[in-house]
Amino acid sequence: MSLDHWDSDAKGDPLIGQVVGWETALTPLVGLLRLRFAHDKAQFEKGGAAAQVHMTPDQLRQLSKDLREMADAIDALPKGSKQ
Repeated sequence: MSLDHWDSDAKGDPLIGQVVGWETALTPLVGLLRLRFAHDKAQFEKGGAAAQVHMTPDQLRQLSKDLREMADAIDALPKGSKQ
């Protein structure tokens, strides 16, 4: 897995934040996703920042499949190992 295209900090480490929640909503043509996340403790304590996106039914199905496969892969790893 390459993280080359991910946003990174000055040291080259990927900028990742902890997910603190999400919400979904429907429109007649697309699904809406609001993903709340925090990059640091101060942001976490304020409820995090949010990204709001819309997705087609096909995109939602693919995301669901990808997330399930990722969860299954994590569960299959020996506890305490690194991938």
